[in-house]
Amino acid sequence: MADKIIVLITGCSSGIGLATAELLGKDSDRRFRVYATMRDLLDKNKGPLESAVGGEGAGILGETLFIRELDVSKDGDQQGAVDAIIAKEGRIDVLVNNAGINSWDSTDTPSIETCQEVFDVNFWGVSRMMRAVLPSMKERRSGRIINTTSIYTLVCPPFQAYYTASKFAVDGMTQSMAPLLKLYNIWAILVQPGIVLTEMTKGLENPIEFVTNTPKMAGFDSVATEAFVYNATREPVQKMVGAVQVPDQVASVIKEAVLCEKPKLWYRSSEFVEQVAASKLVQPEGDGIYDLLSPKQ
Repeated sequence: MADKIIVLITGCSSGIGLATAELLGKDSDRRFRVYATMRDLLDKNKGPLESAVGGEGAGILGETLFIRELDVSKDGDQQGAVDAIIAKEGRIDVLVNNAGINSWDSTDTPSIETCQEVFDVNFWGVSRMMRAVLPSMKERRSGRIINTTSIYTLVCPPFQAYYTASKFAVDGMTQSMAPLLKLYNIWAILVQPGIVLTEMTKGLENPIEFVTNTPKMAGFDSVATEAFVYNATREPVQKMVGAVQVPDQVASVIKEAVLCEKPKLWYRSSEFVEQVAASKLVQPEGDGIYDLLSPKQ
């Protein structure tokens, strides 16, 4: 067991988290012991992951994959889950912060409570998880923390201000912590997917229905609704939607970040996202940020 990589993943009931848990859990070389977590263990939440690994797990559940309950938005839930894994395994080598929620907004339309919920999961959930694993990682002088953000940290689309802001916050926090964490031999890593077909983006398969229903669900007025429909026809938006990915593609990038001997700060899940980054960044992989507090090796 000592040579296994112990991985904790949040948000595994669907989408990227589910795909990553499945990919690592099914690793042909059995290099991982994966703790796939989700907000609750109702059948509708854990069922898709159990099915993905083969019914009752086909020998994977309880061997290389373990499903646990963990709500990243509930104070105290994180430390208990982390402590239980460390008690069993002796350590956590990799934390993948994937849990997240989406929101649509038109300036002041969402309630403050809704905006706070977005940040409570997308930003404070990441912070809570990092705080839970870091003492052990720092003591061992080893670890990786992979925070999943979004192409929206590179471009700021209309109608998703609070979701975008929450992802910017994670990106900024991670960049700021990365050089100090490196002194403890802990790598802070950002994975920036493009648009991915998950529960959060359901509807993109049918663009007409998506453009028709979303403004109604978000409570947009006539001005915002007209602008939303127009925005959906713009070339940059069409290109972004045209480059839509499936969760498995992002899971492969996360696996690369887990196994890479010397990680990059930014991993991007498609050539399209790389092109967007290159148009904005002089140093598109962000390597220099790691060396702000230590000599470049």
